[in-house]
Amino acid sequence: SVIFHKFVPDRKIISKKFLGKTLHRTAYDKLWLKYYETRNVIWLRKFYLSEMTFYVRLFNNYFRSLIAILLFDDNKFKRLLFITEAYRDGLKGNFDNMKPKGLLYGES
Repeated sequence: SVIFHKFVPDRKIISKKFLGKTLHRTAYDKLWLKYYETRNVIWLRKFYLSEMTFYVRLFNNYFRSLIAILLFDDNKFKRLLFITEAYRDGLKGNFDNMKPKGLLYGES
């Protein structure tokens, strides 16, 4: 299959150094892209990985995301909300594409 996007997003990746490694962080105004990516990857992995592999990766990735947000990012509360909602929506198969805008701008 071929996917045509209406626009090419400017990801605005921010690089941070930590213990000799370069970590790539998403700019706050592009957080909605990270929401979609995370939600969709979780939903796909749920069907294509064994249950044990899926949940081990899920908890590992979620924990690492939380730690990275707490250590390196601005707007920590909003980012924690975003990542948690992306994981929850991926698990539930909730594909409400207006949700990230509401989370980012406080709209419902």
